[in-house]
Amino acid sequence: MPKLPEAPTAHDVIPDEDIETSPPSGDLEVAERVSQTRASELDLGGAVTIPREELEAEIFEAEPETFRFWIGTKATSPIQNATVGGVTFPSFTGALRHTAKLEPIIPRTRGIVVDLSEADVGRIVKAVKNRVVRSSGRTAYILSRSSARYRPAPGDQPLAGHLYMVKIGERMPLDWREHEPPSMLAPRMRDPEEELEEELEPEEV
Repeated sequence: MPKLPEAPTAHDVIPDEDIETSPPSGDLEVAERVSQTRASELDLGGAVTIPREELEAEIFEAEPETFRFWIGTKATSPIQNATVGGVTFPSFTGALRHTAKLEPIIPRTRGIVVDLSEADVGRIVKAVKNRVVRSSGRTAYILSRSSARYRPAPGDQPLAGHLYMVKIGERMPLDWREHEPPSMLAPRMRDPEEELEEELEPEEV
């Protein structure tokens, strides 16, 4: 039986100078130190870098703290819903069955409860201050005072007087939703001199 030729080795196929071999122990130590060195210690001062703290603050910024608010349109308002600052103020929330009597599927409740941040509240207040309600017969609509086509007219009312926004706190009564909430329009501050004159007026006999 003829003898089979021996299988070629790596040295027979690849030149010795191209075969990877383990470096001396001294070179291993140098390589390990280099791998453990930070890139910032290796640059020569020409690299543009971004502070890690600034980048992480922008990417991983925590969600803003929110608070619960009861918002809606006043029962006496001619408007049923108003969307201001990206938030809708409804008169009531709930659903009705499509029957002759329109029976409620979900009980109707006044307004709606939403979670808002301080930035949300500021945006809403700014938008409300810029709007008025104008009535024409049985129709009422909201106008923006910053519109180029807006012209003041007798009877225009601040939208703030038609909306309410009440922060829900721990001391709210159990039936807080049954009470009439104050509007977003603050009461007019009375002139102290007028109050003094009323106090000094003689009483009618």
